Amino acid sequence: MPRITVIIPTFNWCSVLPFSIGSVLDQTYGDFELLVVGDGCTDGSQEFVESISDQRVRWINLDKNCGDQSGPCNRGCMEARGEWIAYIGHDDIWYPHHLRNLAAIMETGCDMAYSIAICYHDDQICGALPSLFEDYRRPMAIAPSTVIHRRQLIEDVGGWRSRHEARAAMDYDLWNRFFEAGATMRFLPEISAVKFPAALRKDVYLTKPSALQARFSTRVRDEPDLGIAQKDQLLSYLMNIRNQPVGIIASLRKLRNAVLARVKIGQRLGLRPGRQIDAIRRFKGLR
Repeated sequence: MPRITVIIPTFNWCSVLPFSIGSVLDQTYGDFELLVVGDGCTDGSQEFVESISDQRVRWINLDKNCGDQSGPCNRGCMEARGEWIAYIGHDDIWYPHHLRNLAAIMETGCDMAYSIAICYHDDQICGALPSLFEDYRRPMAIAPSTVIHRRQLIEDVGGWRSRHEARAAMDYDLWNRFFEAGATMRFLPEISAVKFPAALRKDVYLTKPSALQARFSTRVRDEPDLGIAQKDQLLSYLMNIRNQPVGIIASLRKLRNAVLARVKIGQRLGLRPGRQIDAIRRFKGLR
């Protein structure tokens, strides 16, 4: 049995799969299986995945599109044979040491470990997940592409909730439930994934670009110290944000407070975060 099951949830964007899958197959830690789980895909995703000769790779497609990552992730967890489960977004990229370094932390006996995903909008750094470089605090924004956890945790808390069931964003909701169940969660303070937030790219699921993934895939493969250089760039970016003129900071705070006020009103009315996620889906070109 493989030690780790890697799950890639995907939907009709096969042009990015060579880069996310390629970054998994380039891992220096090889004791894994890779499940690429389609959310009712109807494009060429199945043909591409099944053309890969590596025996560790398996294609699964849901009979019906469920409209978010919960369905593919839950199916992947059901099919998983590994003791640990790791995730990678279909349009994200791992550094070659990603699984090796997170596995080393899991070997110490913790239930979940996570690293840093540096985020890019076009070719510019636009932040990182998590944005607080420290151990878990609730709630905390952690990209699934940086997470590994014991498979048993899914059985303990009941798996991924859909966007209409979750009390927060689906991934953050799951990490919160791990925490509430008493899971030990450890942070690896290094960049080991590159994320290209689809929520910042209008109609991305209609245009289906992959040029950014292609460029960064080459960089990750050819520049062994890229993660170190990016961490320096990220820290510089965060310092620049912190040192922006007071007027800009005041405007950002005003915007943040307005958003929080709407969230609180929605909570009092019993509205789920799924409403917000639906708006983001429409922006990304998903209907």
